[in-house]
Amino acid sequence: MRIKVIAREARDKFARDQIVNQGAVLRIDDREYIAEVKAWAQHVPLGAIVDMVKRYPNGMLVADYVNPKMAERLRNLDVQFFDTAGNAFIRTPYHHIWVKGNRKAGVPTRLGRPRKRRAFTATGLKVTYALLRRPDLIDEPYRVIAATADVALGTVGQVIDDLAAAGLLIVERNGKRRLVRLEALLETWVERYPAALRPKLQLGYFQAPQADWWIDFPITEFGGLWAGEIAGAYYTHYLQPVVATIYMPKEKLNALIAKARLRRLVEPTYEAKMVEILAPFWDRGGNEGMYVHPILAYADLIGTGDARNLEVAQKLFDERIARYFR
Repeated sequence: MRIKVIAREARDKFARDQIVNQGAVLRIDDREYIAEVKAWAQHVPLGAIVDMVKRYPNGMLVADYVNPKMAERLRNLDVQFFDTAGNAFIRTPYHHIWVKGNRKAGVPTRLGRPRKRRAFTATGLKVTYALLRRPDLIDEPYRVIAATADVALGTVGQVIDDLAAAGLLIVERNGKRRLVRLEALLETWVERYPAALRPKLQLGYFQAPQADWWIDFPITEFGGLWAGEIAGAYYTHYLQPVVATIYMPKEKLNALIAKARLRRLVEPTYEAKMVEILAPFWDRGGNEGMYVHPILAYADLIGTGDARNLEVAQKLFDERIARYFR
């Protein structure tokens, strides 16, 4: 088997954000693959990795290290990969390679850990989410952006500087700011949200008395919005929800628990009847109905790493989110 790097970055529709993500075009024998290169891959949610790789016609993960558990899940999801320790899952017309369990190699020096950027810290993610929902917001005064994202004024300037450095924002001659490559921004936001911001929002895991408890439940009476699988089912009509995810104000949590007769769980089960409740982190001034924005539902589905949810996430992207980038 011959592996050759024929381009340091994917071109045209495969172009990536080189500040955060790195890509390459590989040729293995006589077939070309678009490689998603991830240093410190274990710090990226599996669902985000799978979603990125599977967007390519022939996608492959190239990583610093893939541990045995992650290797098994990648193979089960039919995601080809190899790492610097020699672990690999590669299928070509001429070869089938499956290696796991090799110990982690030395820390890669060329790919090293990306430097911390404010745009993708917990606070910065609030700003980038506001911008993804309303791209026109980028040209508003900093104080308007800060109020919309519920962050300190100084955070906005740091986020805008980072977006400009990443090539995701341009300033035109008349001083007008404009976001570009919105899909790359979304991809990075979805990758970082489950690890950097979402854990800080957790209000608890619970078990409901029956699996369909949420049907006709008056969630808005408690200031709540359905997210995750329930929102995905609503937007795509293509999923039977198993786990109920809710974003709601903390002060109304006890009232909802009593109304729905929920029982608190010590550890999440991710099985039928489980309920996950989180605090909202965005401006709730608008009329949102009963469901979170499709972008947040998409991120929650991707973050699960579940094959069924990943399929629905792709459908949600195609039907409800892609329009934001046209």
